[in-house]
Amino acid sequence: MAWRGARRDMGVMHAVPVDTTKARLLLISPDTALAHQARAVTEAHGARLDVLPDVEAALAWLLNAENMCTHLLAPASLSPQDVTALAAMVDELTNLPTPLLLLGAVAGQGPHVLPVEAGIESAIDHILRDFQPFVPKALPDLTAETLRAALEAGQLRMRFQPVLHAETLAPAGLEMLARLHHPELGILRPKDFLPQAIASGQERVLTSLAAACALLELQPILASLMRELDGSLALNVPISAFCNTGAVERASALCAAAGLPRERLVIELLETPDLPDLRAVGAALERWRAAGFYVTLDDAGPPLPHWRKMLELPFTGIKLDASLAADAQAAKAEAAAIAEEAHRRGIYIVAEGIQDAGALARARALGVQAVQGFLFSRPLPAAAVPIWLRLWRARTPLQ
Repeated sequence: MAWRGARRDMGVMHAVPVDTTKARLLLISPDTALAHQARAVTEAHGARLDVLPDVEAALAWLLNAENMCTHLLAPASLSPQDVTALAAMVDELTNLPTPLLLLGAVAGQGPHVLPVEAGIESAIDHILRDFQPFVPKALPDLTAETLRAALEAGQLRMRFQPVLHAETLAPAGLEMLARLHHPELGILRPKDFLPQAIASGQERVLTSLAAACALLELQPILASLMRELDGSLALNVPISAFCNTGAVERASALCAAAGLPRERLVIELLETPDLPDLRAVGAALERWRAAGFYVTLDDAGPPLPHWRKMLELPFTGIKLDASLAADAQAAKAEAAAIAEEAHRRGIYIVAEGIQDAGALARARALGVQAVQGFLFSRPLPAAAVPIWLRLWRARTPLQ
């Protein structure tokens, strides 16, 4: 079984196991004859095939995490952006690189693109006979040198998780989340590579790359996105990168190049288990605020045991750690204490890790202003965000 994905049921997302040990194919084609050929050979192998007419239909289908696949078959005429978006949706579900079979393609179109020059029956027969689930290497293989090479090779990808207003559940903003797509280690999340980045002094490069990649991926939809969302884009930044000389200027330049107002980029200061130099953090905080950025404190709770000391600084907001969404007495007590202090200081509160209606009710009872979690959406590739927005606005209202 792979990383736990999410299941949508009347607009609600739930974590469920995703089985990637068996082949399941998704064909994108309006050609019914081609679909019939593909289905016949797939069923002969005891595998499963799903068919959808176009990219948008496939992205919408993949928003339901029960609708996962191990291989994508699509026309070679797909744009690189569409190919990337489709693969990214599947990758988020399975935590594994998704092989793309482009019908009529030639070799060299990407590390996971398998050109299909012969008929679709022989292509499917070949992949099903040779199918072996991808097994990533152990994470200790991620050395400083491996990380540096991965960043230089352009293996960083960005995902975007919706943030919603707590009471109305109207879309408010997006949190930008990094993924490292490594051909041997698989798809790594920040917890897998950020500690190595900080330990090896690569956090500033990583943060700059993440911001640049995110704004580049969002560029085609950024203007419409800013009209649809009354909130902002949130970027996670380690304390060392946050305090780095020139960080504010680099962020300002990125915003200017993308046409994003600085007040629409929220800097989420990542947690640290040790109390940092409050004087240095405070000075950096003043520089960011003076430049027009909002700065929030991330993961208040067990990962940030010194949150009371940190809140002595003038943060704009605070995010409750996902562990505090649990229905446990200790979690509820700590969440209440943080929320009470934040309310006393007039600080905006976001609750993350909202996986079910009970967690949403507890967050609302705390008086938080915004929520995010699998109850609403998992992280999405940029191309899927407009589709999620449209489907979410058409959902059955969540009580």
